[in-house]
Amino acid sequence: MDNKEELKRSLAEEEQRAKDSLANVEKMKKQLEELNKKEEQPTVSATGVYLETSFNNKYFFVYTDNSIGNDNYTNTDIDNSRLEINNIFRNGEQAKQEALRREGQEFIRRCAMLWNKGNDWRKKENCDQWYITYNKGNICLSIFNSISTGQVFFDNEELGKRCIAELKAKYNEEQIKVIFGVK
Repeated sequence: MDNKEELKRSLAEEEQRAKDSLANVEKMKKQLEELNKKEEQPTVSATGVYLETSFNNKYFFVYTDNSIGNDNYTNTDIDNSRLEINNIFRNGEQAKQEALRREGQEFIRRCAMLWNKGNDWRKKENCDQWYITYNKGNICLSIFNSISTGQVFFDNEELGKRCIAELKAKYNEEQIKVIFGVK
């Protein structure tokens, strides 16, 4: 009788191990399925820029003159270079928005470079300088007193206001939102 009880206990233990193994197998299958799903779809930023190379789709990009081109991703050096600098977009509309954003930001920079009196705002510090922002549906001027952290600065408030006026004359409200990354 001792052998019979021991055999029953061993059988119960083996059945439990088998159940645990099946549960682990199912868990691993689900993990593998999730990993495969991630590989199937490229990760794309909110602006439409591809963030991974795991795609074989047509993409759009912006040339240096802000015109739009398109190509098929074939893992060439030029494809990978565009990917590295975030210049691969899912569709033409997103590429056009990026071209407009670049054009508008270049316009602001050009105004500051032409109008400031020999000032290189990237090196200037401890003086009042003005920069353009977009806040709650309006283009605004803000004042800053330190070295630039990426903004384009104007020597005085009048130059900043002049640039805002020219932006509003050149671009409509929707375009201005795109330029400042609000849309």
